[in-house]
Parts: sequence; structure tokens; C-alpha cells
Amino acid sequence: EALRRHAVRRAYRLAAPECPLPDRRHVEEALALIGKREGTRAIELPGGVVVAARYGRELAFYRRGELPGEVELPKGEVEYAGWLISVREVGEFDERDAARAEVACLDAEKGPYRVRLAREGDIIRPLGLAGRKKKVMRAMMDRKVPADVRRRTPVVVDGRERVAWVFLGEIGEEFGVGPETRRITRLEVQKIT
Repeated sequence: EALRRHAVRRAYRLAAPECPLPDRRHVEEALALIGKREGTRAIELPGGVVVAARYGRELAFYRRGELPGEVELPKGEVEYAGWLISVREVGEFDERDAARAEVACLDAEKGPYRVRLAREGDIIRPLGLAGRKKKVMRAMMDRKVPADVRRRTPVVVDGRERVAWVFLGEIGEEFGVGPETRRITRLEVQKIT
């Protein structure tokens, strides 16, 4: 038990280094989330730190209210909301590389692209669904992305706010690479925090 309390305090310190450590009552509230098998449950601790338990097995600590805005995706590397995004133009489509979850190959001529957090109401037409629309949040639910993570998952959008790619997930059908694609933008993401 002492080790669990220490782990909660340490995780809180990483999320809010400028805040005093939570008191025993808050630590116990966070630990009480473990073992409840009801999907994602969350509580808020002092300093705007949210603790979320996913199916009672793991705790995630993050700050509420620090939502970044939209950022353009120029060639090179961009940090956004705890992700490192590598953007480059490639000459030809590599099917094996594009099959990796952390990689998306998009039609460069449909850009320029920007990144922002997913929003309620965002819609995507995933590749392979024959043009049918799907809500982005629903697509993430289908992939079993925890509720607290869905609200913090970045998406790549075009200039008209159409979703081209959900990080580690769906690519929009109209942005996919096909035989007629002349230029390809390759995005690769890596979680850094």
C-alpha cells in the first residue's frame, strides 16, 4: 500500500511539478478508482490534475484545461500535445510502412494540413467503408480507446476542417493515396509525454 501511495504522489508530481503534493485523502480517492471495472472513471485533484482509471487496471494523470489550438504541419518535426510529428514528402508509396499505426500517407495536394485535438461532432470517411461517414469519437470507441484519451487525441485536418487522419487510427478516404496521387505527405507520430 505504501508503494502505491508513493506511485500516486510521484505521478501527480510529474503532471503538476509546481503544485504541493496531494494530501492522504486525495491519494486514497485516486487509489479507490483501481478495481472498479466500469470503463473509464475519473476524478479531479487539486492543481487541475485529472486521474483516470481505465477498467480499474491503470491510472492516468494529466492536466485539465491545457488544450492546445491548431498548428500547421510544415515539413520537418513539430511537437504537439505530447506528440512528436515528423512530416515529409516521399516519392513513392511504401505499403508496409503505411500499414504501421503511427504512420499516415496522405495526398499532399489535398493539404496543407494542420493538427488539432479531436472534437465532438468531427466526422471522417474511413478508408474501406465505401464512403460511409463515421464520427471520430465513435471510431475511437470502436478501437477501444479510453474515454479520457479520446478527448486528448490529435487529428490531422485540411483547410476546410475535414479530418484526414486520426492519430494511430483511421485515414479519411478522400485523403488516401491512390494510383493517381502525384505527391505524398508522410506523417509519423511518436508519443513523447
